[in-house]
Amino acid sequence: MDRLLSLGMGLLLACAWQASTAAEGIEDQLRALMEEHGTVGLAVAVVRDNAVVHRSSLGWKDLERKIPLEEEDVFRIASISKSFAAVSVLQLAEQGRLSLDDEAGDLIGFPVRNPAFPERPITLRMLLNHTSSITDGPKYGSLDFINPDAGGQWQDSYADRAPGERYEYSNLAYNMVGAIVERASGERFDAYVKRHVLEPLGLYGGHLVDALDADRIARIYRWREGEGFVRSDAAYAPLGERLHGHVIGYDAPVFSPTGGLKISAPDLAKYMLMHMNQGAWNGVRILGAEHAATMQEPTVDIDGTAGYGLAIRTERALVPGVVLTGHTGSAYGLYSSMFFDAEAKYGFVVMTNGTRDTGIRDEVNRALYEHFIDGAALAADAPAVSDAATMQQAGMVDIRSLVPDMSQAIAYATSDNFVGAPVDGYLAPRCWLKRGAAGALARVEASLRARHMRLHVFDCYRPVRAVAHFMRWVNDADDQATKATHYPDLDKPQLLDGYIAQVSGHSRGHTIDLTLLQCDAGGAACEPLDMGTTFDFFGPRANTDSPDVSAAQRANRHLLRDAMQAGGFGNYPMEWWHYSFRSGAEPGPLYDVPVN
Repeated sequence: MDRLLSLGMGLLLACAWQASTAAEGIEDQLRALMEEHGTVGLAVAVVRDNAVVHRSSLGWKDLERKIPLEEEDVFRIASISKSFAAVSVLQLAEQGRLSLDDEAGDLIGFPVRNPAFPERPITLRMLLNHTSSITDGPKYGSLDFINPDAGGQWQDSYADRAPGERYEYSNLAYNMVGAIVERASGERFDAYVKRHVLEPLGLYGGHLVDALDADRIARIYRWREGEGFVRSDAAYAPLGERLHGHVIGYDAPVFSPTGGLKISAPDLAKYMLMHMNQGAWNGVRILGAEHAATMQEPTVDIDGTAGYGLAIRTERALVPGVVLTGHTGSAYGLYSSMFFDAEAKYGFVVMTNGTRDTGIRDEVNRALYEHFIDGAALAADAPAVSDAATMQQAGMVDIRSLVPDMSQAIAYATSDNFVGAPVDGYLAPRCWLKRGAAGALARVEASLRARHMRLHVFDCYRPVRAVAHFMRWVNDADDQATKATHYPDLDKPQLLDGYIAQVSGHSRGHTIDLTLLQCDAGGAACEPLDMGTTFDFFGPRANTDSPDVSAAQRANRHLLRDAMQAGGFGNYPMEWWHYSFRSGAEPGPLYDVPVN
């Protein structure tokens, strides 16, 4: 037992701390920053130890209608979009359809030469690292502005210096990259990115706003002195008839490859994890390791504090003394960033849909770094295991002492669970909780019964030794007996990305796994509502707001969430069944008293 306890505690305290524990205090700090800077809405996602450990969505998605921002809402991410164009064109390079050193004119179908330096070729690599000498000129939303055959002032799109000479940021260059993707692939740019980048990673979003759920879009607001926040409807203008007669290889700028992708903060964090792991994530390789490294390797200096690779930059000023890799974005009043340390396996996604003071983006990044990375010191800060030997000493009560007929089927006391056997520490199928959490749960049950509904409990307090059993099972690659039922689309190591690792709330007695029953008028015949997955199904479909379940199933999840939130419980958004008691709940120690 001591060996298992040591293993479980090591994993718990060194690398698998629970998101709710990691988040203590940070949301109050973020709200204070929003108040200070006058910010409409803020979405963040934090990666630590190669896993998403925190997600926050604060403020408003729609300011006029006072609709709160939710975690799965999508933002236009502006120039972070460039990396999606770069990934796409590098995929085509890996397929031998083009080369980074090909001339841009040969790839795009019209002459691309700086008129002041006509003898100097402009290559695809120069488009990608902003050394092409192509500027944004008067506009950059069409290739007509640089195509000599279009008859315009194409010369104005070039700077008076030689290609390859130095860095100058160019949105037009990346819209040209989008057109090159179309010519080389034969696919419309938005469709290519969706098919070859977003869908393989299981991400929701894209360049075509017409295809997105309007209810999930975070509206963008620009601050204007004397007017206040003005909504930027152009940020999400539908393309509609503009797509009629779309010319593959020329009209790609209509999708704004340079800045038009829409995605949520949690999904952008998963995309970031792909870059952090040499082009692959969740068992899916998007880009070869060599090209993934090429994107991150600086090839040109920006200003002494930053260097630029291919659509990804290094940044030394964001967090003093720390070198991070990623990109920023700003457009229409939105400010976004995605920065990471690939070796240390951490990173941050920050998005705001409107602010009076643009400094909030940098300050939020620093706050996240100080809280989750610099200030975490997990082993030192981790709570000790209590020496309580009984449930009474631990301050826990059996829920059936408050609700004698509480419906429950404690999965880990049986073999009907993802481990496939009774879990260490579960000597009886009982639900024990700290007194405050138990009382709150009893009140939720009472409120539901008045509506002919009831709760059904899967798990409550979980001993630390049970965590050790989980980790031993994860590390046993030969045991795949429950894969088809519990994790059909994931490999075992991926279960530590937000699923099995999230256990410290259970070990404190504040966390519960449960579902909702619908009963007849007499409250006797009760059936579980359809939630779209079973308990302990590991994968994106288990996410509370997953788009992969039906509207009715999602509505059932929201019924449960609304009832639990009204009782002071917060949902862990990756698992629809997972709730932690928040009102007045101190973090406290972990417990290892067997469930008896």
